[in-house]
Amino acid sequence: CVTRGFWGGLGGSRRAGVLRALLEASERDPSEPCRDAARRALDAADVPAEEFAALLAAAVARPAAAAKASRAKRPRRGAAAPAEEGGAGEGSEPPALASGEHLRLATSALEVLHWKGGVQPLGALAAPATALAEALLGACSGEGEGGEEEEEEEESEGEGEGEEGGEEGAPVGAPSAVYALKLTLSLLQQLARDGGVAPSLDVPLAIRCVGGAPDAQARASALALLSGLAAAVPGAVLGHVVAVGAALSAGATVSADDVRSQRALGDALVAVVPVWL
Repeated sequence: CVTRGFWGGLGGSRRAGVLRALLEASERDPSEPCRDAARRALDAADVPAEEFAALLAAAVARPAAAAKASRAKRPRRGAAAPAEEGGAGEGSEPPALASGEHLRLATSALEVLHWKGGVQPLGALAAPATALAEALLGACSGEGEGGEEEEEEEESEGEGEGEEGGEEGAPVGAPSAVYALKLTLSLLQQLARDGGVAPSLDVPLAIRCVGGAPDAQARASALALLSGLAAAVPGAVLGHVVAVGAALSAGATVSADDVRSQRALGDALVAVVPVWL
């Protein structure tokens, strides 16, 4: 039986291993009693936010621009000059997803964070959750997957460095990415309600999620996140007034026949319009 005292007595590396084992058991054990026992253990364990943050961070590969910049350090026949290859795109390329196995563990962690209370400090989750949301949004729209495929092709044409591309670019199914994006947006909504964490959240990312959400439920979650940010950090939302207006207008068009999204859009307008006035 995993108790708070047992968890506190484990070393850092052992805690990480036990957390992974419990997440695995809670989702994949063929025995329902074992799955229930694993969930009870996760509920009882005093797992710090940093442990969950590490799982979220592991699901994100380095940005394609960074990978290209690192490859640019070695000359290649027929390639553009290194400075040209790493220049304009660096810093603007979205992060990509790592392997499907990493995403599966991160998704399990997000599910636990959805119902488990008392996980602290919440601020530790802000950066990895933001990066994961951006990578998932790219994967759902096809941008992130395309970048990884291009990277794999370039690696195979190079000097046998396909091992790195295989680890980072293992296939991630679209339904898995969409589901994980909804959970990540839900976590970001939770973080936006914390006054100490909200200022560190990415308002432009929330706006992009409204416009690029893969389905109505994800769009409603993105609108709810934008509403939460408008209430928590109105100044940050006001700084993107044109983009917010365009996203809300696009949301109204896309979700004309969707009651849930219409309700979320109405809530977002109620939260955002007073910021503009």
